[in-house]
Amino acid sequence: MLDKIAHRLLSTAYTLLKRNEYKAILDAQMAPGIRRRTELDMRKLRETS
Repeated sequence: MLDKIAHRLLSTAYTLLKRNEYKAILDAQMAPGIRRRTELDMRKLRETS
């Protein structure tokens, strides 16, 4: 629950600050199923979005 609140808060802040690249990184880090840095590859995530 706390993760969801933190994600929403940071996502909103990055959107308001027009920091879309930071929001994209945050969304990738907080995606369901990703719990380790080794599972996160922004190059692959950018290709799919």
